Amino acid sequence: MFFRLPDDRPKTGSMIRPDGTVGVNSVRWLTSLAAARADKTQPPTGRTYRGHEDEYPEYDAYDAINVDSMRMMPDDHDGPMGVPLNFLERWAPGNGFMLLGKLDDPTVNGRRLYKRLLVRRTRDA
Repeated sequence: MFFRLPDDRPKTGSMIRPDGTVGVNSVRWLTSLAAARADKTQPPTGRTYRGHEDEYPEYDAYDAINVDSMRMMPDDHDGPMGVPLNFLERWAPGNGFMLLGKLDDPTVNGRRLYKRLLVRRTRDA
């Protein structure tokens, strides 16, 4: 995404266009408009929680498992999961997951993680 800054603001960074707009890498545009990617359910990953519990540690202060990547979401876990924020790029109500909230400062075994969304799989998809 590129943004136009006021003339009195310094324009720094590696992505400055000739027209003066400045690029920002880590911006997501979230909207309530229908999106092609959000119309699909999360495809099965082939990953399982049962038998691989050590790959999905629980949070120190929340009763939920940590999932580091969308590709690692276990297909057989119906409990709460903390997932990366980019989950919102594919999520839409009714597509197999319910948003439960967000985790601002999650930790696993005392190690601080990035913010996470708290989701739970629904079987109505």
